Amino acid sequence: MCKGKFEILFTDLMATMLQCVDTFKVGYSCSISDFVGDALILLIPLPFVSSRSTLKFFLAGLTVIIDLETPTTRS
Repeated sequence: MCKGKFEILFTDLMATMLQCVDTFKVGYSCSISDFVGDALILLIPLPFVSSRSTLKFFLAGLTVIIDLETPTTRS
């Protein structure tokens, strides 16, 4: 996280910003690669779907999966 210097976490903010990894960028890059991987997994079987009833079932399942993965804000 801070290139092996754990004590930097307890110093000033500028030293932390200069010598530590930006965890927001790391998390953002992981989420993008996760989304691309999920999209490929879902899109690869599409050419093999031949009948309309199977396509409707697949799209309904895809809609449910996307709805479950979408974060919701509740008040």
